[in-house]
Amino acid sequence: MTVPSHRGGVSVSRLLGLDYGKKRIGLALSDPLGMFATGLVTVEGRSEADRLSQVVAVVREHEVGHVVVGLPMRTDGGQGALVPDIRKFIKRLQAEVSVGVSWEDERYTSQVAEQALRAAGKKPSRDKGLVDKTAAALILQQYLDRLSAT
Repeated sequence: MTVPSHRGGVSVSRLLGLDYGKKRIGLALSDPLGMFATGLVTVEGRSEADRLSQVVAVVREHEVGHVVVGLPMRTDGGQGALVPDIRKFIKRLQAEVSVGVSWEDERYTSQVAEQALRAAGKKPSRDKGLVDKTAAALILQQYLDRLSAT
C-alpha cells in the first residue's frame, strides 16, 4: 500500500476517495491538509471508459496526488465480487494519471451513508448519486483518520 505523506502540517496534494460501482462512481475530495473528506460528485456514463475519463478529469482539475478506493470486503474477510473490476479500473486510471492508490475496506459504507442521509431528512432512494458520493466521503475519511492515528 502506498501511503502519502500528509502529516506534519503541509500537504503535497489532495486525496480523492472512490466508491466504485458498475453504473456510478462516487467521488470525495480531501481538504488541502488531508484532514477532512467531502463528497464531491458522482460520475456516470454509458461505459467504463466514459466514467474513467470523468475521474481522470477530476484528478487533473483538483491536482489529486493519491486515490483511496473502497474495496468491498465480505464479512468473512474475503474480497467481494466487484474487486477484480475495481482493480482493472484503477490500473487504467493509473495509466492515465500516474497517481498513488491505497485500498480501504468499504464494508457497510453505503448503508451508513443512507442512514446519515435519512437522518438529514433526505431520501436516499431518490438520489443514488448522493449516496455514492457520501459513501466515497466515508471511505476517504476513514482512511484519513487511520492515517492521522499513526
